[in-house]
Amino acid sequence: MKIKGFTLAEILITMSIIGTVAALTIPVINTNIQITDMETRYAKIVRDLESTNQFLMADREAKTLQSACSISDEETQFNQANAYLRAFSREYGITGGINPRAVQYDSVAQNVPANTPWYYLSADGDMALFPRQDEDGDLSGYYQILVDLNGPNRAPNRMGRDLHLFVISKDEGDVAGYGSAQATPFAQGGAKVGDRSSVNCNENGVRMVYTCTGSITDNAGRIIYNFNRL
Repeated sequence: MKIKGFTLAEILITMSIIGTVAALTIPVINTNIQITDMETRYAKIVRDLESTNQFLMADREAKTLQSACSISDEETQFNQANAYLRAFSREYGITGGINPRAVQYDSVAQNVPANTPWYYLSADGDMALFPRQDEDGDLSGYYQILVDLNGPNRAPNRMGRDLHLFVISKDEGDVAGYGSAQATPFAQGGAKVGDRSSVNCNENGVRMVYTCTGSITDNAGRIIYNFNRL
């Protein structure tokens, strides 16, 4: 009586096919999981910033966010952004700190050097806010802050992936991504859904990479640019 079964060659061929399929699909699945996670975190920070801004103005019976935070125009733009974050952190119940070991972000995008103030949105260091170090363009009506959506102690620490640049209106407290159509002084042609070829995010270094945040704003919280290239 013959017992039917698989030969060793058949088993090896099947395993190699499974391995090949897994090698092709797992990176895609992992990327999609990362994108979904970042989109969720992006939506949370916009919601939290805007709701706290509105609370600050209502609680202090102020017509503008700047007056609610008692920030002087005489301060440098960096100090204004830092003062805003201090006011935000007090109302949100989070603690500020100092980057003691110069967490380095990708050099093409942005470094956050030692002694930079930062503000955590949770005790475990998940999601951190920084006043932006350099000054770029006309910021007279805006604060600029960098947000690390998964905290500086978790990779990849790259602009456009987990690090994003937001602008906040000093008047209304509205929040938008740098480079978005909503943030008109900083608009740089963020791509719309269905126009993927013009995503102004992945090319030519710093100025283009800044617009990753704007692309998400312009696309209703969706990441449609080439996430893996950053």
